[in-house]
Amino acid sequence: TGNAVDRRSIDTQNGFYNSLDNSITWNKDFSQKFAQVAPGASGSVSFNFSPLPSVDTLSDPSINIEVSISGKQPLEGNTTNAVNSTDSQIIRITSNLGLATKILYYSGPFANTGPIPPVAEKETTYTVVWSLSNTNNSISGAQVTSSLPPWVRFVGSISPTSEDLKYDPDTKQIVWKIGAIPKNLNSTGQGREVSFQIAFTPSLSQVNSSPVLINDAVLTGNDDFANVDMSVNRGSLNTILTNDPAFQTGDGRVLDSGTQ
Repeated sequence: TGNAVDRRSIDTQNGFYNSLDNSITWNKDFSQKFAQVAPGASGSVSFNFSPLPSVDTLSDPSINIEVSISGKQPLEGNTTNAVNSTDSQIIRITSNLGLATKILYYSGPFANTGPIPPVAEKETTYTVVWSLSNTNNSISGAQVTSSLPPWVRFVGSISPTSEDLKYDPDTKQIVWKIGAIPKNLNSTGQGREVSFQIAFTPSLSQVNSSPVLINDAVLTGNDDFANVDMSVNRGSLNTILTNDPAFQTGDGRVLDSGTQ
């Protein structure tokens, strides 16, 4: 049972699924191993199922499994004793927590400067954008962490200024302390993102390459309904600005300053 189970996906092996009462039955009619269970014997049964395709739209999605086994134990004098055992399990479906990362030059909240393509020994500024999304469960204690490579500096511009984003110049680590992320973020039209500006001055040793501008970003938090820690990883981003509509192919490779 539960609001997240896809009843059409239930597949039993050597048993019968009755959709009228959401039960699966295994007995001697389906397998002779149930006709008699010897002392010390053991065995197993199995079935497969999936959550609903629309699980992301459900509130507090869960699947409940209740299992019971019963039989008759022979006693002296041709009598029997009824024996049974039960167990249950609740499967809580975690939220689909998302983090989108991109680097911009021509768009975004800041006016970037410097040459594109980047030129050795000349500074170019870029805008990093982190965007959040979330589905069915609220998230608490969320934060995003990343770091800058040695050849990139943190400019200091942050938008919106109300976001708690800090940069540590000693470790070059960036931490965005988010706190609570509500359920259905974005689907309700209430997105959340932060932008900040970085600067890159290429070295001659980086000519004809597309250096990394920001390292991997990791979003962490706790799913309040499923009560599990969540983690979303996004890879590093380089000077090839695939998410900037005005960016031209080939403008991500560093040029030699002698050609300018």
